[in-house]
Amino acid sequence: KAAKDAERQRVADQIESNFNDWMSKEKSRLDRDVAEAEIKAQEDEAARKKKLRDTLADINKTNRAQLAAKAEAKVREQQEGVMAAAEWSERLKQLKQEEIEE
Repeated sequence: KAAKDAERQRVADQIESNFNDWMSKEKSRLDRDVAEAEIKAQEDEAARKKKLRDTLADINKTNRAQLAAKAEAKVREQQEGVMAAAEWSERLKQLKQEEIEE
């Protein structure tokens, strides 16, 4: 009976040892998986922030280009207005001169 009890205890101890080894390995695997997931999450967040910064920079660049184009168009329009006014002024002088000459 003592031999059977000793054998049962040895088997129980072996099962417990195997279970503890397995649990230890499983805990290590889970810890590693969690650490890898945290690193990936940080990398993903950094990539998302970079993409957002790049997108905002592109929008800013586009907005500045549009504003510059509008400003150039306004300057051209004003220059054309000045030139048209000068042409009309010159034409009026010519008409007055022609009227005086008649």
